Amino acid sequence: MNRCPRTWFSTELHTGKWLLRARLNDLLAAPRRRGTAPLVLALFLTLTAGSLAACTPEQLPAAITPEPVQTGTSEDSALTVSFPLSDLEPYVPASTWTPDTVPADAIGEVLAETELMDGQQVVCYREPGSDTVKYWAVRQGDKLLRFAVEDSAYTGGYSVGEFSSLLGQSGFVIEAPRGAAYTARDYYVFDEEGVPRLLADCAQPTYAPDLDGDGYPDPLWLYHGGREAYCYLVWEDAVYQVDLLDCVQKALPDWRGPDGWESPTFSTQGLFYDEATGLAFLGVADGVTRFGYLRFYPGRVEVTALPAGTQPDWQVENQVSRAGFLTVGEQTWVLTENEDGVHLTEVLYGLSEATLQPFTDILGTDGYTLDYVQSPAGNYRSYYGVDGTPLALSFGWDRSDTPVDLDGDGVRELVCSVTYMSDGVPAVLVYRLVDGEIRQAEASAVPVDIYQNDPPPSGPAWTTYDPETNTVTTSLQFPGEEERRSWTATLTLEDLDFYPYQYQYLP
Repeated sequence: MNRCPRTWFSTELHTGKWLLRARLNDLLAAPRRRGTAPLVLALFLTLTAGSLAACTPEQLPAAITPEPVQTGTSEDSALTVSFPLSDLEPYVPASTWTPDTVPADAIGEVLAETELMDGQQVVCYREPGSDTVKYWAVRQGDKLLRFAVEDSAYTGGYSVGEFSSLLGQSGFVIEAPRGAAYTARDYYVFDEEGVPRLLADCAQPTYAPDLDGDGYPDPLWLYHGGREAYCYLVWEDAVYQVDLLDCVQKALPDWRGPDGWESPTFSTQGLFYDEATGLAFLGVADGVTRFGYLRFYPGRVEVTALPAGTQPDWQVENQVSRAGFLTVGEQTWVLTENEDGVHLTEVLYGLSEATLQPFTDILGTDGYTLDYVQSPAGNYRSYYGVDGTPLALSFGWDRSDTPVDLDGDGVRELVCSVTYMSDGVPAVLVYRLVDGEIRQAEASAVPVDIYQNDPPPSGPAWTTYDPETNTVTTSLQFPGEEERRSWTATLTLEDLDFYPYQYQYLP
């Protein structure tokens, strides 16, 4: 998988102030990086959301784990246990609401509404006279076909989107808050009579990789930071729900200490998924961190546990944390460890070289930088906190990073001079800490009126940063002009348009 900087999409589209770059070549040219699901979801789900009427944050899916039927040990002493889906009962969604119809004039305040591609209009509305009851319905002329109900004090966070091919079907997905940190997602399809029927009930974060290779994306979601994980799979025209962590616990009794698992979990930093290696996880038993992964095949799930002696090669450490590598097949797992335990931070592919170095006092924290090169032409530097939290990304063969306190508040921002690796275009990314959240912006010295009054440039903007003068210089090539026009401006936070920094992934 590739991880691509958010700025390849979001600066131009986010603000409208800069030229929209033709970045698809960049995305396709960047080397394979990490296997995961988030952008697979973006490819298949136009919008995401979800909520089932009777669910609450504590009413999690009652998935039943099939019993293991096959155990084997590979040459490297890894233990593999297989779970057949045929031992499960097909998934039947729980429901406390029977679809009904009411006059359209009975609708109250609309909280969310979307018209689907087939013309159907899905709406979430508050019941007139009630502060808590909300209905999900489909508009049918002068009628409302109600298919789900909410009962909570929440007034925002409701939305509707569409999906295609999920578990071999297409439909719509609704989203609703069900707790302070719990947002439910429900996926619906229309039956032969045009009534929405629940296909899968999930929660955030939800992903949709093709887990078993049948050509259809499969809902996969984590809860409690990866300490609970569930997926839905199709086998012989039936949908099955699998409690993945329960599979791990049943398959690996030798991983349990005297009091059971201390902290069995999937990565709390994100979902690490790859068709070859599967879904990575780690756990602690008797004070020893153990590593493993799940693989998915049509009709079965396999759990593989690496031997107890398989431990990271810790590269750097300080008084409170350390970071290192673990090789798993063709992958390199990057791990950090602090007082909270071991964290799976990255999964890298095609690694030709990699180094870890500690840093102090950047973006309000200490942590580690990971410099690595991937074939055929990828050169990156990732910044992580001591717990493995991703903070920033710098990239390109000609790059440099400058920590600098731009606003005098005592917290050093990070200014990254990067180059896009498919065409060598230079850019300047700025990362800052705002209310505990890392935010990112792309700097430019071009006055806004240039884009408003001049003809469109014939290529992307080139931007560089001079740390000695704290200035950025941006140049543009205009049609019919031999020389590029350039502008220089002092780099200040006030002139930048920041948005939350998030990993972006591509298959």
